[in-house]
Amino acid sequence: MHLMAALSGNIAQSGATPTTLPNADAIGHAFRGYREEVGRTTESSADIHAREPAHETASQPGRKRQKLPGRIARDLAAAILSGEYKPGDRLFGEIAFSDRLNVSRATYREAIQILATKGMVSSNPRGGTIVNDKSMWQFLDPEVLDLLFETGPEKELLQDLRELLAVLMPKAAALASLRRSDVMLARMQTAFDAMRADDGNQHACQDFHCTVFQASGNTYVTSLARGLAAAIDAALRFQRQNGANWQDHVRDHWRILQAITFRSGEEADRYTHNLIDRAFLAGAMRSA
Repeated sequence: MHLMAALSGNIAQSGATPTTLPNADAIGHAFRGYREEVGRTTESSADIHAREPAHETASQPGRKRQKLPGRIARDLAAAILSGEYKPGDRLFGEIAFSDRLNVSRATYREAIQILATKGMVSSNPRGGTIVNDKSMWQFLDPEVLDLLFETGPEKELLQDLRELLAVLMPKAAALASLRRSDVMLARMQTAFDAMRADDGNQHACQDFHCTVFQASGNTYVTSLARGLAAAIDAALRFQRQNGANWQDHVRDHWRILQAITFRSGEEADRYTHNLIDRAFLAGAMRSA
């Protein structure tokens, strides 16, 4: 079964017509139909390069629906992070991709540009689009982190991330206990109150840690605040999926807040270390 036939049939079944732009569900349905079929047949080299990752964005609750280029980029990023496309692999060309999925070339180029800003691919007119070496990937990009934990992070990547956070977060919290202003402390309290009142409030969790990093008063730590906060947030969410109790996280954050409130750098350091250990325990067990 050729990909064109799979896409035409599956997109038609999902309600899209050749004259209308298919939605993400139609694209994902086509991806999955083609994958199921090629799994039962011998693939040609053209088929292998034409395979597309299944689209799952619509099934993930709580995430804002992205525009089509963002959804396509997310699907491709998930395929790269899962190892379906490896460093050095060439992705399909924009003409073939846009024709097969009935999207404009501009839409495909925009999706590739999104991936390029995350360091995951490089493009040139002659060489096409190539998956970059992992050393170039922006692993602290919030969406890359999100997808990394969704696809099941490798044990080595989990350990690397834990080491990074263990080096930076406790010392940032200790500095924050010494340098925080009353305004910063009030922002931490507000974020903590939101975490305590709303079970699983990940936005409040990120706000809490962003504020701690900013309160450290270190320009370089502050510049990494968004990525570092997204990293600990992703690790905590991953742990919750493995059965952890949100109230345990709340208690950990309360201890950090109290240490910063009373300007105890040593305790802020220690309690942040405890938070990191708890955040990565379940994930390390699952990946082992």
